[in-house]
Amino acid sequence: YYCDRDAKYLPDRYVIGTCPYCGAEDQFSDLCEKCNRVIELGKILNPKCALCGSTPVKRRATHFFFKLSAFAESLAKWLKDAPPRDFPRDVVNYVLSWIRSGLEDWDITREDYWGFKMPFEEAADNQYVYVWWDAPIGYIASTVNYCRRVGKDWRDYWKRADSKVVHFIGKDIVYHHLIFWPAMLMAAGYPLPSKYVVNGYLTLEGRKMSKSKGWLIPLRYLLDRYPADYLRYYACFKASNSTRDSDFSLKEFQQKINSELAGNIGNYAHRVLTLIHRLFNGVVPKPDGFDKEDESFKSFMESIPNELERLYEEADLTKVGSKLLEAFSRSNSYLNLKEPWRKTGERLGEAATTLYLSINFLREAMVAMYPITPEVSMKVLSFIYVDKPIELSWQSLKKLVVEPGWRVAKPFPVVRRISDEEIAEDLERLRGGFV
Repeated sequence: YYCDRDAKYLPDRYVIGTCPYCGAEDQFSDLCEKCNRVIELGKILNPKCALCGSTPVKRRATHFFFKLSAFAESLAKWLKDAPPRDFPRDVVNYVLSWIRSGLEDWDITREDYWGFKMPFEEAADNQYVYVWWDAPIGYIASTVNYCRRVGKDWRDYWKRADSKVVHFIGKDIVYHHLIFWPAMLMAAGYPLPSKYVVNGYLTLEGRKMSKSKGWLIPLRYLLDRYPADYLRYYACFKASNSTRDSDFSLKEFQQKINSELAGNIGNYAHRVLTLIHRLFNGVVPKPDGFDKEDESFKSFMESIPNELERLYEEADLTKVGSKLLEAFSRSNSYLNLKEPWRKTGERLGEAATTLYLSINFLREAMVAMYPITPEVSMKVLSFIYVDKPIELSWQSLKKLVVEPGWRVAKPFPVVRRISDEEIAEDLERLRGGFV
């Protein structure tokens, strides 16, 4: 497209119009944010120049194309054979429907563009490589740069058949990463990606975020007000590895921190450590046999690492968070059932068993939560590892690490609750618009 009024060729994002596939208005000329379809060059309906609003004209030019249509069958087979654990089924079905509708050869040239000039003698001086052709090659280029600095061979990452390449993407670039990019790799003889983690859009208080309309909360603002772990914890429940959209709600954020991270998880840590100090002078007691409830809880503890490992591997952080909450609920129920604070005299041995298992569960849970809430985990673990180096390896979750005789520190609250006043102030700032 060329704008006569501005006397310039227009990049794809400078042409706005109606999607030819779903009819959504005010879409960029190369991608519809409503249906996520890539729009071929020149097919946008009712095109307008984003700079001046006039109707641009098409000018004849010689372009270079990638023969994408030749890879349709290979792409379809690759996607159909892909394991569901590594390729979300909703995403695969989405892409297969595009392939079935027919893939057109891909125009990879733009005029008066930013980026690399077309490296062919036949190319005009004002012809450049389209961003979605050179952008994914940047994954390889950055690996080459890294390997040069550390003395490794980049081919071990990109050309070995046993190497695994995992892409973390938003649903708006599914087409580029599951059609364009693998076709490019096929053409170049490279192994194909091993796994995709895809997430939908994140709205804010039920509305699409917009910098121009001021409907956003700067991340720096939130980090200045709240610990990063609060945002990390809340975000993990918004990362479900699917194309479903999620919403950031300040009141929900407050509820999850106050009720779950502080009320459930933080409170449990404080209870267990305080009871060890109250009943055993801060020294982990030796268990005095295991009854039916103890054995059941011990078996439950042993099952957690394998289940969490599977969920982490699937990159479904929402399920990871839910599993951890379930584990803390179970551990709280066990603690309430056994009531170690009531066990005195001859029954103190029962309390010893309960707290021995509980402190080991707490250590296990904090290590498992470390990828999500590293600061909270380290604070709690520092209570447990008073005079020992903290063990964070995943392998350590498979055993009861905390031994009788360990001295633990007296706890203090590690998660402060978010006040209603803070959330009200955040909402007021949001409605007033951040600039």
